[in-house]
Amino acid sequence: MVSRPREDELLSQVSGRRLMDATAAIAQWVRLSGEPDELKSFRWIEARLREYGYETELLHHRAYISLPEAAMLSVEGGGEFEGISHAFATSTPATGVTARLVDANDPDADFTGAIVLIDGMASGVSVTNWEARGTVGQVHVHDDHLHETSVSPVWGNPTERGLELMPGTPSMSIRRSTAGVLRERLAQGPVTVTIHTRTLTEWRPIPLLIADLAAAPDRPFVLLSTHVDSWYYGAMDNGSANATVIEVARILAQRAKGHRRGLRLAFWSGHSHGRFAGSAWYADEKWHELYDHCIANVFVDSTGGMGATIVTEAPVMPQTKALASRAVNAVTGEEFEGKRIGRFADQSFYGIGLNSVFGTLSEQDAADSGSTISFKTGGKRAGGLGWWWHTPADTVDKVDEEFLVRDTKIYLAVVNELLTADLLPFDYRPAVDEIVETVRPRVQAAREQLDLSRLMLELESLQRDVHEFHEAATKAPAQSNELINDTLLGLSRHLVPIAFHEEVRYVRDPAAPLVPVPSMKDLERLAKLPADDPTAHAIATRLHRTANWVVSAARAAARLARSATEALRGG
Repeated sequence: MVSRPREDELLSQVSGRRLMDATAAIAQWVRLSGEPDELKSFRWIEARLREYGYETELLHHRAYISLPEAAMLSVEGGGEFEGISHAFATSTPATGVTARLVDANDPDADFTGAIVLIDGMASGVSVTNWEARGTVGQVHVHDDHLHETSVSPVWGNPTERGLELMPGTPSMSIRRSTAGVLRERLAQGPVTVTIHTRTLTEWRPIPLLIADLAAAPDRPFVLLSTHVDSWYYGAMDNGSANATVIEVARILAQRAKGHRRGLRLAFWSGHSHGRFAGSAWYADEKWHELYDHCIANVFVDSTGGMGATIVTEAPVMPQTKALASRAVNAVTGEEFEGKRIGRFADQSFYGIGLNSVFGTLSEQDAADSGSTISFKTGGKRAGGLGWWWHTPADTVDKVDEEFLVRDTKIYLAVVNELLTADLLPFDYRPAVDEIVETVRPRVQAAREQLDLSRLMLELESLQRDVHEFHEAATKAPAQSNELINDTLLGLSRHLVPIAFHEEVRYVRDPAAPLVPVPSMKDLERLAKLPADDPTAHAIATRLHRTANWVVSAARAAARLARSATEALRGG
């Protein structure tokens, strides 16, 4: 694909100097959620946006925030090793927690009452699983660098049930060199260790900045969002991404009269230290406004990293892949493959039904990143965000101006199309195909325990109706654009929750890996149980009820598609 002359002129306005200056300005502060220096960065960003003509609102809301403070591991008989604790990890008593050390790789180990040594990054899922196996503490092994992370299993602010799910045992991370020493000692016999961790976890106010361009009541708008809070100075994660949003905002403000839709910018806190608390709170607070008017969430994270050569595997939804592909191809000339977006990167809007474009964009080449532990979102070649990710080394020198310009141009192309296209650039045919292709084998596998043939009939009917709508839309005259756009927006409200949300749409899903049609994923578990297993009956009961919800959403989407198709065909 070759970009159009008008698009070339638009993209040429991206300024590398402005981007690097903004990155440096934001990265002068350590931006811990709710701390004074973070607020300084929010005020700096707000001042720039006001200069460009945006209406801004800098507010504060209460969030459950956790800041790791210290971690140490000592070995009985001699030896102390420094590490890091994790956001939402439990603090130990002053005397620490002492127990025998057990290697998670030991197939014969008894983990009850032990402190377990685990390769890889800590997570809420990992801590929950190891607690269930009886461990009293977890020590995670990183590479040569210690990468900060969160171990909350809860997305955003917890409810009272969420508080009960928080970790009950301490966890910390160490370098692989330290793990090598510990494993050498384990090879010689039993080892007893003591871990000390300290984490500040509390409810506190955190900032949130909203900026609107040409705001108008009841006008559809694009949400362009990013997080400001950081680990350490966070130049790449997330100062450069903040700079990308500011630069896109500057350029688009000059063309506001040509926009068919509004542009809303959102700068979150609580991403790193509150498990996406800022965006989750905003989704709760503005649920109905977002449902009624927001056409998509475009998220910007960690742009322009040094060595970030892979831009063709960024996370998208099936219905937004073509949009992302056009932008990536126009800027780089490369063919976009994409991968399915998951639960990360402030994706707090699946329950509402917002289409999503990107989480991160550019990553390292996995062939060059070796065994570095970093944030990876899957794909064939994408290898994470760099060895400096979530470490004190994430400074301005880790941002490549050329790559930052490239990434910013891609975001600019995506947002500009969303703002200006006569027809919303969403194709739900691959989305509904994915739903059907995911659910069919699950239903087939569990058919002895639960008959969901009605569910499959409804989904296959939906599939036909969505395909027929898109075929009719491609042949419709321009005066049908409003009807087509309303239908496209309505379809997202039904299809996104089916494909990407597990719980009731007003309830937060857990902060855990995401599979397609997650509400029906336990059909695979059910299929492995004997039909007369008591647990199978319980799972089948739950899935029967869940299937009713999926059928209701599918029927609503099908009615919407059929009605639009009939109108477009003159029926």
